[in-house]
Amino acid sequence: MNYKIVFYTNNYISYPSLKFLIKIKILKGIIINKLFFKNNKKIYNLIIKYKINYLFDKYINNKNKILKFLKLNKINLQIVMAFKYIKSYIYNFPKYGTFNIHPSVLPKNIGPNPIRNAILKNEKYTGISIFKINKIIDKGKILFIKKIKIKKKDNYSLLKKKISYINVKILKKMLKKKKFKKKYKHLKINKKLYTKSFKINHLNCKIKWNNKCIIIYNQIRAFYKKPLAWTYLLLKNQKKIKIILKKCFYKKYFHNKLIGMLKIKKQYIKIYCKDGFIGIIKCKLNNKKQTNIKSFINGLKNLNILKCI
Repeated sequence: MNYKIVFYTNNYISYPSLKFLIKIKILKGIIINKLFFKNNKKIYNLIIKYKINYLFDKYINNKNKILKFLKLNKINLQIVMAFKYIKSYIYNFPKYGTFNIHPSVLPKNIGPNPIRNAILKNEKYTGISIFKINKIIDKGKILFIKKIKIKKKDNYSLLKKKISYINVKILKKMLKKKKFKKKYKHLKINKKLYTKSFKINHLNCKIKWNNKCIIIYNQIRAFYKKPLAWTYLLLKNQKKIKIILKKCFYKKYFHNKLIGMLKIKKQYIKIYCKDGFIGIIKCKLNNKKQTNIKSFINGLKNLNILKCI
């Protein structure tokens, strides 16, 4: 292989791919966010240990600086993973092109948070798509697509980990492709099927108990470990206590209970929703340390709780 690759990333999902590219000695540089780089010990140690040249993403719009970095490292191929939009003078620079590894089965879930959105939409499959970058976000010519089944117990953290390791297999396949350097055959897709993923904020993570079980269950899965789903416990004195919801199960059945009504069991907390109940088996008070569910339940017994809101 005579590839000389620069890798653009701001997410830990790229760690196994970086290790692979270093192992086969074709990673020559990385463009990364300074704060993410300093705070992520695994990626930081990897880059420092193998003396990989790096440039912080604050220079991404500095044409002279970025092109100088690419020329000095003799870059002929670029890989982008979980990174912001890059300009045409960057993606047109290398001889073999610039490719994005996107964690969804395109044309579904273009844009930010595709893994979370796949869980929130109760999709049966997610996956990985490699496409050549052009001026339209996530709509370049597709080189590879790999589907991954979303299991019922998969949360965001588990699914992200699965995808991060499958990324390596897809990269191997891409780099071994004989006709890749000359002309690759792109996959045809129906542009009418494009769906957007949406940005996640604090309010998206608040549980609405008048929703169906599956919607709430998927919210708690999608927001694990960060930013985390949450709700309020409403007390009889009208005081509200915020709790963070981490793990649950659900059961669908008809009931005439008050929506949001809470029932304390030995091993879980039962909360009624539109078409059944959610059983909370892992949660904690906001800004407090994690405790086991039994300790959490014991702490609730002396509170006069009306319902969850």
